[in-house]
Amino acid sequence: MYKGPEIVQRYSAGDNLMPSEVKHVESFVEEYRERLTDISWFMRRLNEPLERLEHNLIKSLSTKA
Repeated sequence: MYKGPEIVQRYSAGDNLMPSEVKHVESFVEEYRERLTDISWFMRRLNEPLERLEHNLIKSLSTKA
């Protein structure tokens, strides 16, 4: 779900990036560090898959009734 942009994936894979690309990756990492320290952002992201699962379960149960 959170693999990050392609450039971050390339960086993680060890690809050689241009200095401007590395700066972009660093800014992306900094943004996500800030978000992860924001408990409300973190809780929303943690709950999202659970809410989707619940929605699908309710939807499937209501179609069977």
